[in-house]
Formats: sequence, structure tokens, C-alpha cells
Amino acid sequence: MPNQPLSRKDYSIGWICALGHELTAATAMLDSEEHPTPPIPATDINAYTLGSMGGHNVVIAGLPINDKGSISSAMVAIHMKCSFPGIKIILIVGIAGSATKEVRLGDVVVSKQVVQWDSGKYEKDGRFQHSGDRKDLPFSVGTQLAKLKTKLELFGNRIPDYLAGIARKFPDLGQEYTDSSMLEDVLFKSEYLHVDGRDDCRRCDRAVVVERTPRPVGRRIAVHYGLIASGNQVIKDAPKRDEINKLFGGDVFCLEMEAAGLIGSIPWVVIRGISDYADSHKNDKWQKYAAAVAAAYAREFLALLPEHELEEKHESKTGGVDESAIVKPRRGADIGVKDTCPPRATGKWNLRHTLCKARVFSIALSHDSKLVAAGVGDTVRLWDTATGEPQKTPEVTNRGGIRNAVVAVAFSHDSKLLAWALDAEEWSIEFWNTATGRRKAIPSKFGHGKIELWDVETGRLRSTLEGHRGGVSSVAFSCDSKLMASGSTDGNIRLWDTWTGQLRKMLAGYHGLCSVAFLSDPMLISSGMARWQPNNIQVWDTKTGKLEQAIQPLPNCESEIVSILAISHGSKVFVSASKSRGGGVRIWEDLGYGN
Repeated sequence: MPNQPLSRKDYSIGWICALGHELTAATAMLDSEEHPTPPIPATDINAYTLGSMGGHNVVIAGLPINDKGSISSAMVAIHMKCSFPGIKIILIVGIAGSATKEVRLGDVVVSKQVVQWDSGKYEKDGRFQHSGDRKDLPFSVGTQLAKLKTKLELFGNRIPDYLAGIARKFPDLGQEYTDSSMLEDVLFKSEYLHVDGRDDCRRCDRAVVVERTPRPVGRRIAVHYGLIASGNQVIKDAPKRDEINKLFGGDVFCLEMEAAGLIGSIPWVVIRGISDYADSHKNDKWQKYAAAVAAAYAREFLALLPEHELEEKHESKTGGVDESAIVKPRRGADIGVKDTCPPRATGKWNLRHTLCKARVFSIALSHDSKLVAAGVGDTVRLWDTATGEPQKTPEVTNRGGIRNAVVAVAFSHDSKLLAWALDAEEWSIEFWNTATGRRKAIPSKFGHGKIELWDVETGRLRSTLEGHRGGVSSVAFSCDSKLMASGSTDGNIRLWDTWTGQLRKMLAGYHGLCSVAFLSDPMLISSGMARWQPNNIQVWDTKTGKLEQAIQPLPNCESEIVSILAISHGSKVFVSASKSRGGGVRIWEDLGYGN
């Protein structure tokens, strides 16, 4: 227990787990008693366990009961990073299913790469076409893992010592977490199905077991480093497991469900204890032990991880600017998406995809960074950010036979709702469920320089905000929904309290300002000039109103009028768009911040 209460900024390690067993193992590995939880924003739905481990202050959060997968883990991470802005790295720790006979039950797998195996589409002939690349471990984390790997090869790991330690510290914990001597490790051939009737394999035919060389008694727990495949469904089918492994050249070490939602948002590492073989014989016998060995390796990793080294490497990749900022630009340009976290002041903007070349009025990134939406003329269009492939397009309602421009699009925080507004004398805001396709419309009349706040559930107007002398070109909510920023053609940015509707602060921007957008942390906001020139995007401190940072321009866009910007909550994907004819939507990577 620290001598003085810690603030939320004092915690540098985020730890996410999906199951109750994993949360128990993680909590047991803490060095001391749990820290008292400081006040958390009311909009943060996570439940946290705080403590210290290996000289670091650690924040542990689990997924909601019966809620697994990459989207859930992404939402937990977003709330965690907003509430604990000092987090430098996130550990995804828990159990997984082995994808190869070399990785056995009770082993540990550490990510060198992660790939989302279920990202793609089915062709007309029924074949699945995978899309998306393998994501490499962040450099700053990889160097520390290489150092730990060398140490473990020389001296062996301390996982058994940590397990013995929690057995002594928590005598009521149960030996399922700390002792595998009574557990059986059996791998059946892929074509042999489990005999129903029991949750173990006592009735299964041992003549079809895969023969493997027994490991020496007393050998230290094996730790493997390699590719982890992440997807949104539990795999309990050996042929499917083998198919996924074959899809990636036989390189997959294990299969899990949460990592894909977190990759790219912040420096990360995935640590998995193996509890099954992802086949029909899968059961929960090894789950508690596998959760404990994964947590023990994570503790060993943190014990070797110097706080200052992580801080230096991370800051050098973000250019000294907090990842959480709020962005806003000006007039016309294409839509593009970028991946940020570059070296300081490199000014590198690497084009990932050009999605279209058309007149674009609005863009939005889903909060899980998987979809880009755009108002292209009088239509709403969707793309996959990883592949650039078009997605199912919602139908826009045209009133009185008149085709009106879609001037605003926005995703809800759970990425399940997409809203858009039409440019007409009688405005309409429409909500479209991205999963079910259901829609709901709210009619509205807008006045010059006014902003309306609506309740989506009831369809009622909550409040009208007034003050801009020009037309309101863009609005955005902070990730905790307490602040709303509005940009206007009068060149000013206004910050509003969303609960009271009161004006909190006004920032003097540039004439013709067109777009505003928040990043993970509502502390910073940026605005842009009319064209891509130096200082066109600027970062502001919303508490002091001071200009903090100017971002360098995109290459080859100097002649275009960039009107719209959007950036993902992990600050890894950046989108630019244009209202000018012949403009379009572009996805970018490696956003460089200026000095």
C-alpha cells in the first residue's frame, strides 16, 4: 500500500483479462494489498483492481461476464486509457487454445505478432478470403521481451516460484491455480471427436492420441514466442483450428479472442497460458492453472521492465505529444486514414488506402477503428479500415424526391449505431444499427450558428446551444462525453459542458475552420488552416486555452483543400477528406507531429 494515495496519472501499466479465473490470477500476483481506487469518471463502466507489481503501478480490468471478443476488449481499453492517462503499455493476459502439438497444456505463449484470423469476406464459391496484415509487437516492447527471453534461457523462468508464492499467500486459493501434477495433458488426432456424456476424456479412445516425447519431470514451464491468432469466436473444432493455422503458413502458436481489439491503440503485449487444444475435447480443467502461469510470466516481465526505459521509448514514438488529443481541420480535401505513433517530428504520413475520389461532406471512424463512414454526395458509404474494402451501405431517405447531401456522419461509442444528417430546409437526423440494419429518424430545424443536443432513445431535444457567429461546421464529444467541441466558420472553437449546456471555453482558431475531433484524452484539441500548409492542424490545451502543438502537413496534398479530419481512439488511424469535387477519402499511417 503506498504511503500516500495515488492519482490516476500515477498508473503506468494496464492489464486486461476476459475471464474470472484470469482476474483472480492477476490480482493474486500483485506485490501488496490492493490500492484504493481514486474517483473514476461516471461514464467509465469498467471495474478496476489497482496495485503494484514489479515496481510498477498496475490497473487491472476484466471484461463483463459472458462478454468476450475484440470489440469488448477495445471498449474496456478505451475507458481504461481515458481514466488512467499515465498508462504506457497494456498487457492482455489470460488463457488460449494451442494451435500446434509443440505448444502443450500449461505452456505460455507470448506474442511476437498478432493477426485477426476472421477478418475478411466469403467469396461466391464459399471460400473465405482473409484480409489484414500481421501486427508486429511494438518496438519498445519487443526490445524488453528480447532481454527477458535471453535471461530466461540462461537462468530459467521463475513461474513456479511465483505460483508457490501465491499458494502460500492465499491458502484458500486452491491448487487448481498453482499445481498441474493432477492434470492430464492429452492431444487427440484432429479427425477424432470427443465422446459426449462427460466433460473429461475418460471415454475417449486413447489409441488415437498424438504421440509426443514426454517432457522431463521437473522441467521449467515452457515459454514460446510467436504468432497469436485472434478472432471473435471460440474454436472447439480441430479441423477448423488446423485450417486457421494453415491459413498463416503453420506459424500460429495459439488461438484467442481479445487481442485483435487492442492492437495498435497503445504499446501492448499478449501473454497466454494454454488451457486446451481448441478441439472438441476442450474443457475447463486447465483454465485456472493456465491463467496463473500467464499472470506469473506477466509479473516476471514487469519485474524486468524499467519504468524510465518504457517512458523514453514511448515518448519518442509519439513525438512528445500525448496520444490523447482532439483534432480539427478546415476546408476541403480528400478522405484518408493514417496510422500514428511515429518518431518525433518526422512528418511522415504513409498512405494506406484511397477509398474513393468523389466529393465528400463528412467522415467518421468507428470507435473500434474497424469502419470508416463518409457522406459522399447524397449517399452514406462504409469501408473496412484494414482492407479498404467497401461494406454494406445504408439507404438514405430522400424527402419529396429531392436528393440532399449527407453533411454529417457519426458512430456511437459502442460502434453499433451510425447517425447521419441531411442538408435540407427540414433537416433529418437518421440512426442506423450497423448490426441489424434498423433505422430511426429524428426531424429537426437548425438555425444559423446553433447546436442541438438530442436524446437518441426518446427522440427529444435536450438543449440548444447558441453563440457562434458563423455556421457550425463540426461538433465532437470527448471520450468521457463530458465535453463537446464545436467548430464554426467564424474561426472559433467552443467547448461546452454537455450536461449543463454552458460554454466552458472559447479558442480562437482560423477563419473557415471546418472540423473538430477528440482523441482518447479530452485534454487536447487541434484546429486547421484552409489548406495543407505548416501549422494547419494545431493541438490545444482545453483547460488553459493555449496552443500546444502544430502538426506537419501531409505530403502531396499541398494543392488540395482538406475539409474534414477524423482520428481513431487509439491514435493509430487517421482519416482525411475533401468537399471539393474530385476529392475523396484516404486512410493514413504514421502521423508525424511537428516540433
